[in-house]
Amino acid sequence: MRLYNAQRTCIDPNEKITYRSIRFPRVKNSDVIDAAQKVSERFATWLAFILQWEVVTNSAGEIVAEHDPDDPGGLTFCGIDKASHPNFPYDSPTPQDVVDAYRADWAAIYGEELPAPVGEVVGNFAVNCGRIRAVKWLQQAANRQPSVNLDTDGQIGPKTVAAAALIKPDALATSIISGATTYYRDLAIENKSLAKFLKGWLNRCNSLALFADKVSQTTAKIG
Repeated sequence: MRLYNAQRTCIDPNEKITYRSIRFPRVKNSDVIDAAQKVSERFATWLAFILQWEVVTNSAGEIVAEHDPDDPGGLTFCGIDKASHPNFPYDSPTPQDVVDAYRADWAAIYGEELPAPVGEVVGNFAVNCGRIRAVKWLQQAANRQPSVNLDTDGQIGPKTVAAAALIKPDALATSIISGATTYYRDLAIENKSLAKFLKGWLNRCNSLALFADKVSQTTAKIG
């Protein structure tokens, strides 16, 4: 469940990291983003945001793998956990391997087809909490519009994408983030062992809101 892997990545960047880091081949964020540019500029911009929260680097700026004992995801490199990606080449990962893994997440939520910044927001929560939950939040947010009546089944396709296109993107993105924030707060109350991660989860939501606004402004200028 990617949510638990994301506990590691949702801590405040200024907080002390307590999990064990493992040295892997030298890969930097810039290497990954360069490879992502070959997919699309939008994907690369989104991935740059994701890596801010999913990557831990050493003093040389090289990405290091981690194995947090509290993380059921197990061995993790660049936010890609072994439980969710058992076939990822953890022994010798390359920038392209990282891009391919995230490109699959991006494609699974129709990131390029959803309006900006909705695709970016749904993509973030797909990485952080799993695709089904992220898509459900999209469908629930869309259903707040009187003219929309989607099944909240967590399955995305042309119908969900078309419904999203009918709603003001900024408002839809904000509604999704709001729903996620409520979920995180409730989760921390229901499960006391997860309460220590709430600050990081909320920090990420706040950062995502700022990122979504920036994406929206950029899209408006291009349009």
